[in-house]
Amino acid sequence: MDSNRRQMNNMKLTKLALDWVSFICDDCAVTDRKSFRWAVPALEFAMGMTRGRHILGLDPNEYARLRAKVSGCMSLLISHFDILGAKSNQAAQSERERIEALVGQFKRIDKNRMLDDEEAFKFIQEQRLEKVAQVDEFQRQIISERQGLGRVLEFSNEVDRSLAYLSSSATNISMRWQQGHFVGGGTFGNVYAAMNLDTGHLMAVKEIRLQDPKLIPQVATQIKDEMGVLEVLDHPNVVSYYGIEVHRDRVYIFMEFCSGGSLANLLEHGRIEDEQVTMVYALQLLEGLAYLHESGIAHRDIKPENILLDHNGVIKYVDFGAAKVIARQGRTLVNAASTQPNRSMTGTPMYMSPEVIKGENPGRAGAVDVWSLGCVILEMVTGRRPWSNLDNEWAIMYNIAQGNPPQLPGPDQLSEQGIDFLKRCFVRDPRGRASAVELLQHEWIMAIRSQVVEPATPSDSGSNSAQNTPHPNSAGSRQGADQFS
Repeated sequence: MDSNRRQMNNMKLTKLALDWVSFICDDCAVTDRKSFRWAVPALEFAMGMTRGRHILGLDPNEYARLRAKVSGCMSLLISHFDILGAKSNQAAQSERERIEALVGQFKRIDKNRMLDDEEAFKFIQEQRLEKVAQVDEFQRQIISERQGLGRVLEFSNEVDRSLAYLSSSATNISMRWQQGHFVGGGTFGNVYAAMNLDTGHLMAVKEIRLQDPKLIPQVATQIKDEMGVLEVLDHPNVVSYYGIEVHRDRVYIFMEFCSGGSLANLLEHGRIEDEQVTMVYALQLLEGLAYLHESGIAHRDIKPENILLDHNGVIKYVDFGAAKVIARQGRTLVNAASTQPNRSMTGTPMYMSPEVIKGENPGRAGAVDVWSLGCVILEMVTGRRPWSNLDNEWAIMYNIAQGNPPQLPGPDQLSEQGIDFLKRCFVRDPRGRASAVELLQHEWIMAIRSQVVEPATPSDSGSNSAQNTPHPNSAGSRQGADQFS
């Protein structure tokens, strides 16, 4: 850099130093501690830039201004040193006001009473008790803030019993992991990407915050129900479950990470115009649904938001917060009060079946999920949600309760076999509605099933369940249907 350019740059930096100290004096609050921190580098910079011949570049007015602003910055520093050291004038004034207020309280008492020692003693005692109460209240606040840290769980407390109930799970794990970016929201909490620092594998973690102590027992039961479903599942079209980590104020559920996002995100760009792609997705959805139903599990909240795609485009069911374990190994896993048909209305209205809306008998194995599956396939074909022509949920629920199916796609959107497939999903009577296993034998699905290679299972133990889908007339299929009915 030549000398002229260097001199010009030095002059600009000198004027910048002047503006900096002027900003501290003119625009910053004197009592703010930030002003103290900012004044130190401002003075150092000004001292460095005005050293030597640089100060000669200032005209008399700028030089006078520099002296005044540096003096102001020094006064600011000295005032803060006084506050940090001895008691400031402001603190002394506050103390005087406190004493004057105390004296005023005594003056408000009748003078005749002041002459009575017993009355004076009683007044002083009340003042002391009031101060003690303030100290006790402050102590209670400190204890309430610290009680969530490092305290041993007490089984006499319902909240602690609920946390211990979750911690007793066989899948309660301890590993080193790091939270990543936000992915989305689930039934009870938010989902983030995460890295397993021990293995280097990417995974998804659902964070469930336990904020309201009154709701913790209820939330813990719901989490335990979802874990009870996830622990027994092993299928390529169902998201894999790794474990749970329980803390006093939050719970983490670790699952398989699906980088392809949800089917809902895919459909935001419009309908799937290639029918063969829709058929492939429908096949995978049916494979996963048949596995769930034969495992004695009804999802009950099938919708595009709860269907994910991994990096290979493989469909994965997720979010079993509304799922119910109906039966397993021939034994009902619910209490006596729940042995009646499950009539709770759980799910999203536009994907609900008529029997769920009306609280009727759910019929044969997983019939409520088959209706919802038809709604999802309908949305893939048309690009619109079912009942999109209605403007509110009450109208939707009324039409569904009347047994009306959603508007089917036209011949220009779906083949005749595909429309027949949807009609079998939307049969009003749940007893006559086709099961997932029966739909796998439908000609529309068989046409694509012979063209694709079925994916491998995530573990050797579950390989048979994915490769060999039971025939609707097989003994295993009949036994699974009996368990649901």
